[in-house]
Amino acid sequence: MTTKISGVICAVVTPFGADDQVDESCLRSHIEFLIQAGVDGLLVTGGCGEFLNLDDGERQRVMRAALDAARHRVPVIIGILSPDTRHVCLLARQAADAGADAVMVLPPYYVSPSAIAIRDHFVRVAGECGLPIVLYNNPARTNINMDLHLLLQLTQSEQVVAIKDCDRDLTRISEKLHALGERAQLLSGEDDLAFPTLMLGAPGGIWATANLFPKIFIDMYRAVKAGNADVARHCHYRLLPLWKACLVPDHPAALKAAMAMCFRPVGKARPPMPPASKAQLAAIRSALAAVEQPCAPAPVPG
Repeated sequence: MTTKISGVICAVVTPFGADDQVDESCLRSHIEFLIQAGVDGLLVTGGCGEFLNLDDGERQRVMRAALDAARHRVPVIIGILSPDTRHVCLLARQAADAGADAVMVLPPYYVSPSAIAIRDHFVRVAGECGLPIVLYNNPARTNINMDLHLLLQLTQSEQVVAIKDCDRDLTRISEKLHALGERAQLLSGEDDLAFPTLMLGAPGGIWATANLFPKIFIDMYRAVKAGNADVARHCHYRLLPLWKACLVPDHPAALKAAMAMCFRPVGKARPPMPPASKAQLAAIRSALAAVEQPCAPAPVPG
């Protein structure tokens, strides 16, 4: 596998129109905005993309629209997230047929799988699709924290090219980075830990609030790579109020509200996520003012 997943990757929201249907035009416009801003990759139909609230037909629509809009300018990773191995294999084949660059796969959540079951899940998915795989370690959502021993086993496969890691323990993150080396790219999965994780040596990350301010994430990433910790730290503290306001329960409802305030409306989150509350909206407005970055409408794709 030659696909290298690194740099600033945006976990793209799924836009919905006033009729609560997938808004493909808005998705294409938003992807153009992100690519013009300079992101290094896109993840669609992930958690921020409300994969749980999309049926299989909608997942395909979002995937195909995103791939068409990106036009091979940056890698597009497709979230094929489900606790059912057979379902994930079906989604993997669809992603391969559509021309995806990689897929992102969770361990089979809810069923409390053993390490053997997790390993067999990933092995079967790899055999079905032939695409590069990004492992998704998200213990807060799955109640499964893939430890270093398991990750070392899984990354023996050349198909596993990266890991989106939402482990909030920076000691464990540093241990994984040190042990994995060049076997797979360990990517930051927590927006508010982007700076320390990059400083520890992560080659990039997959971040939700890059939907709003991709250039600040890009500045942070480039500053770390250039050895300029002061500039990167400044980017971190610029974004800190935004993370506190947007990365809250019912995600991505607050993030979508923030995007509307920045002239990039993408509709509301689908139930069961309620719209952002009045208190949340006030916190978002205050956070956006603190970022002190002008917002502008997304460009129309050419």
